[in-house]
Amino acid sequence: MTLSYHDLHITTESIPRTSIFNLPYGLEVHCSRVAGWQLWKSATRPEDWELLAGEYEGPEKWLVLDVAGEIILDSRDQEREPGGKPS
Repeated sequence: MTLSYHDLHITTESIPRTSIFNLPYGLEVHCSRVAGWQLWKSATRPEDWELLAGEYEGPEKWLVLDVAGEIILDSRDQEREPGGKPS
């Protein structure tokens, strides 16, 4: 099976599990060594970008990412490891 970005699903406190393909164009998923996974609402001016959720943003801005049902991030419970497995 070949996967694509269509298979990435995003869940946050305010977004029920939805394929990135079916979300507004202004939403972007970023991953960096410094900040981990993050979901941003982009804007024309960089200072207007809004961080909606992230791997290390705490209980108010949790993020769940799954690819075709395989959880790659679940930050709802900070005691979990990447992949949704309890630590």
